[in-house]
Amino acid sequence: MSDYIAAILQEGSEAVALAAKPSGPQVIRARGDRRRRRREAGLAIAALAVVAFGAGAYPLARHLSTAPAASGGAGGIVPRVAGETLVSAEQTVVRAGLSVGHVSRQHSDAVPLGLVVGTSPRAGAAEPKGVRINIVVSAGGGTIVVPDVLGMTDSAAKQLLLSLQMRVEVRTAASPAAAPGTITAESPAAGVKVPRGSIIVLSVDPAKHGS
Repeated sequence: MSDYIAAILQEGSEAVALAAKPSGPQVIRARGDRRRRRREAGLAIAALAVVAFGAGAYPLARHLSTAPAASGGAGGIVPRVAGETLVSAEQTVVRAGLSVGHVSRQHSDAVPLGLVVGTSPRAGAAEPKGVRINIVVSAGGGTIVVPDVLGMTDSAAKQLLLSLQMRVEVRTAASPAAAPGTITAESPAAGVKVPRGSIIVLSVDPAKHGS
């Protein structure tokens, strides 16, 4: 019996609670209004966030658009130094914002001895700041034209031929018509092309050979 009464009481209390709970069209409308207000409030907050972000992003974007690009180091154009002396070429390279690298020598029939043949990297190339520029200097032609030394003193003739990287051999040969202390003959003859380093034989009268 007590269980039956407890069940009746439970059903009664649930009925009272259900009766007390608001219902009907007005309640439904109120709930819809609350949901709409919450949605509108959420949209308003989102709009404010967008405006605030835009206000902060505009100066940043403006700064980035006007800020100078990060520099990787100013470079330089390899100057044209062909035909210059080595000292002059080195100064020209440094003035261009570059560095002088290895200096090598090679024979050149087109460029006189001691002058610059070219560079590596080549002239006109754009290179980063401080890059080393290798310079090639002429060691003279692979061949040389034998100069005319007839009538010169043997010392002067030898000095000239040695400066042209030739080797000299002096022999005695009588020549009554030659001026005192001068060269009476040379072999190979003047005007002949010979490899650099060839031997040039000079003839001098023994009575007049004083060197």
